[in-house]
Amino acid sequence: RAAIQAMLEKPSVESLATARASWVAARPAYLVTEVFRFYDGPIDITAEGEPGPEPRINAWPLNEAYLDAVRGQPRSGIVWDSAVNLTRQSILERDQVSDEADVTTGWHAIEFLLWGQDFNPAGPGERPYTDYLPGQADRERRRMYLATVTEMLVADLRSLEAAWAPDADNYRRKFLALEPREALGRALNGAANLVGHELATERLSVALDSGDQEDEHSCFSDTTHQDHLYDLRGAQNVWFGSNNDVTAPDSVRALVQKIDPALAARTDALFTQALAAVVLKDHPFELNLRAPPGSPPRQRAEAAVAAFQALGA
Repeated sequence: RAAIQAMLEKPSVESLATARASWVAARPAYLVTEVFRFYDGPIDITAEGEPGPEPRINAWPLNEAYLDAVRGQPRSGIVWDSAVNLTRQSILERDQVSDEADVTTGWHAIEFLLWGQDFNPAGPGERPYTDYLPGQADRERRRMYLATVTEMLVADLRSLEAAWAPDADNYRRKFLALEPREALGRALNGAANLVGHELATERLSVALDSGDQEDEHSCFSDTTHQDHLYDLRGAQNVWFGSNNDVTAPDSVRALVQKIDPALAARTDALFTQALAAVVLKDHPFELNLRAPPGSPPRQRAEAAVAAFQALGA
């Protein structure tokens, strides 16, 4: 947020590059928490029983033309619709209403606004900093849009942070009060769904099947490789009970080692296999998508799918 604010105050090649680098640097801290999805935690459902903020935070794929001008449609999107007063409420009212790709908020809306469409086969999008120079109506609206959705993302992340804060009447307290089998089941279910379905299917297989860059998770910045890696690291953190590959004495891994050492060893091996497959996969990910069936890049991507499925199972 600070880097984006600085860029909007003084748009330049350098300030836009800093804002982009800050976006890339901020992503891993979020990605390792995606393992806390899929078990009725605060990311999925609020304390009041309403849908949680996940769709506002990380929804994709994103229909660029729904947000801003694109090649062939120079006046498309909410940015160019002067009838829309750009506020948090108006942006939310238009989020994924008639099509799930009509995403208006979150990491990937910000990503598109920073990088623009990606027409570079060897790198990310190349939106010019001049798109954010003040004074012209469309640029002023783009500036307002970027500032607003950035503030919205920070607010949503802060709400999740509060839900897990210690010594508060929040989700953390309720989770720790659950019957142990229920709590452990939720933790393992979240990890298994993230790895075995979200990563293997939604974020890898779908894009490989279509070959369409639009199905790539972080297609504008060409950082999909870190989406795959840090989501997997999040699951590994749950397994080890730490974020440094050291087994905590009260971790899931320590428990399984006591009950079934062979299962613990097999799970360790599957994590190692999955991590190796992610590291060996090509970067940027669109190289895998363009590769013909049977080619080494396609085989490396398919090996990652198989590794995620095995670990999820």
